[in-house]
Amino acid sequence: MPIKKDLSELRRSRGELAPLPSAETLVAKPLLDAWWTDFQNYESPNAQKAIPELPLRASWFGMGCDRALWYSILGVPESNPPDMASMWKIRMGQLVGEEIGTALGKNVTDANGWRQGWWAEPTTDLRSVGLPASSHSDLIFYKDNEPLYVAENKTMGGYPFKRKVGGAGDAEGPTWAHVLQAALVAYAIGAPVVIVFYITPEPTSPAEADRRGMDEYEKFTAEWHYQVALIEPAIRQEIARQKRVLGYTASNGEGQVLLPERTLSSPEVPPGAVIIEPARGKWVTYDPGTGNVVKSGTKWFCDYCRHRDRCIEDGPEMVKVKLTVKT
Repeated sequence: MPIKKDLSELRRSRGELAPLPSAETLVAKPLLDAWWTDFQNYESPNAQKAIPELPLRASWFGMGCDRALWYSILGVPESNPPDMASMWKIRMGQLVGEEIGTALGKNVTDANGWRQGWWAEPTTDLRSVGLPASSHSDLIFYKDNEPLYVAENKTMGGYPFKRKVGGAGDAEGPTWAHVLQAALVAYAIGAPVVIVFYITPEPTSPAEADRRGMDEYEKFTAEWHYQVALIEPAIRQEIARQKRVLGYTASNGEGQVLLPERTLSSPEVPPGAVIIEPARGKWVTYDPGTGNVVKSGTKWFCDYCRHRDRCIEDGPEMVKVKLTVKT
């Protein structure tokens, strides 16, 4: 009987016909380097602001931590910027978003000059609701120049998508920050309904789709519709918070600004929750009378914060700091 040849060394090598990827890249490096350059330009200060002179942007609406918002407003250099893998995730979302805008956003006006149908990336000035901010909305639907829907579009991986729609336990629903971002614009322009639309590049398998009775759309997309009137109290509360944190960035006569505490604002944590360990995302709430800890837990906010190391270095307290304020 012939002896089967041992191919284990070949499988562990990068040699001829080996299964491991080549050490030298002729496609990946030039492609990703080009995307990385584009990404840096996209992420540059004011690059995403619809109205650059306004200090706030709608994409910060719902940013759950006061201090993270403060760093963003002031343009503090990021201690934990996105790496190339994170860039790809963001880039993929940008590409899908562009395709959605191209397919639906015709940006049509009729003979009367009225907007009709879906408009992609229209500029919204949010000073109409007392907030010095602007927005490039993903999509707004008009009928005879009246806005009816504001849509926020997001991409996500297969498992997070399943968690949102109920394919991995009870449905979580859309991320609250995404709802708030669309709701703010809708509130400002008088649209009665917001839409949060999710799409994943990893569709549900045919077998699971059959088991769950899903149609072709539900395999990889989901959307939620909410009446703005029901969300208005949360919108007004968030507007007040944004203005409060913006006030901390105002320089006093000595060139100092007020560094806020790591206070959280999210329906996913109790009111008054503050981060005490950014490295772990640990939060607590205190009894205002005794100062004792009442509740504690962990949240993922810190894991994705672009200022986490700077935040740890700056410490937990609200203090005056000397900082060059971005103009």
